[in-house]
Amino acid sequence: MCSDHKHPFSTIRPASPATSQQLLHAVACCAGIELGSGTPNTVKVGQITMAQVKEIALKKLPDTNAMRVESVIPMIMGTAKNMGVTVVE
Repeated sequence: MCSDHKHPFSTIRPASPATSQQLLHAVACCAGIELGSGTPNTVKVGQITMAQVKEIALKKLPDTNAMRVESVIPMIMGTAKNMGVTVVE
């Protein structure tokens, strides 16, 4: 603690929207989907491109403990798979 009791001022950055919300928004632009699949192994609700996945990963990077975007991309792809969203090249 400083002797003059001054503390450095820092602001808290608001968290980015949930990954599932960002994925649904990316899919909804093309297909009008509001919810993920109830059975993601059999029923697919839409598809997104790797470019869209990377864009979401860039937004989520500050909210994770990862240091590189390449580390966040598999997390986003896993969420997409669990929602019934297919990732295409």
